[in-house]
Amino acid sequence: MAFSEITQSQNNMRYTVSNTISKPIEQVVKEFSNQENKVKWMDGLQSFEQVDGEPLTIGSKSRLTFAMGRRTLVMTQIILENKLPESLKLVSKSRDVNNMITHRFKALAENETYHETTHVFEFKNWGMKLLSPLMKKAFMQQSQTYLDNFKKFIETI
Repeated sequence: MAFSEITQSQNNMRYTVSNTISKPIEQVVKEFSNQENKVKWMDGLQSFEQVDGEPLTIGSKSRLTFAMGRRTLVMTQIILENKLPESLKLVSKSRDVNNMITHRFKALAENETYHETTHVFEFKNWGMKLLSPLMKKAFMQQSQTYLDNFKKFIETI
């Protein structure tokens, strides 16, 4: 587990998390790119629906629905840049926050892949802006959990 680049301003929070996966980069990127796999490693994800465009193409949109305790969170995800197998940049938007995410992949060895995500959150309302310093650690831990769950998923297939 690795945390770095943790910064916070009044409206934004930025951090990077990473891990190393014991699989070749080709397989890692292939399974990561399979949108149906998201429900297998993203805790709380109830559904993933492509709503516009072809999956993973620039400008394509999808809807993600999460169970978050007793509430439901619906996010729209828009692909901003696809340079896979090296990187994928997207934004996940909800009513209260935008999360710009950049995934980076790098082959370290034949069967070892480095996976890093940089998150830049933009908070849209005063409540989230005020609470974000208190929630920073929880946001980072959730992002790291997604990476670790993806690692477990890919390493078992």
